[in-house]
Amino acid sequence: MLRGSFLVKDQEEMKKLGESLSGYLKEGDVVFLKGPLGSGKTTFVKGVARGLGYPEDRVKSPTFTFLNIYPGRVKIYHVDLYRSSEDLEFLRDVLPPEDGVLLVEWPEELEDLKPTVFVEIRFEGEGRRVSIDHG
Repeated sequence: MLRGSFLVKDQEEMKKLGESLSGYLKEGDVVFLKGPLGSGKTTFVKGVARGLGYPEDRVKSPTFTFLNIYPGRVKIYHVDLYRSSEDLEFLRDVLPPEDGVLLVEWPEELEDLKPTVFVEIRFEGEGRRVSIDHG
């Protein structure tokens, strides 16, 4: 599994890092994406989608919709909890997903629901340092 700390210089490198991770993902995996606004979380998801056979240009931030689903070789559930913590009950029913991978932006509300197997990705500030670890 991909692990470590990476310095990413632009959006294309961020997508390539997401695409690299996609090669390790399988149905039932949960990925927590943590970092400030504008740090590259959705751009990273675009790379994951590209790696799983879904057009990256169709990936949008689910901030206002809560959940976007992208069908690819492995279905992607893309969730954003920045504004919608009231939808946590829904996540309790799909964590971990049986028919795809779950990528969660702003997962802090889910700390008590962490699955035993998950990936945590931290996006850090202006330098675009991305750290990937496993639970």
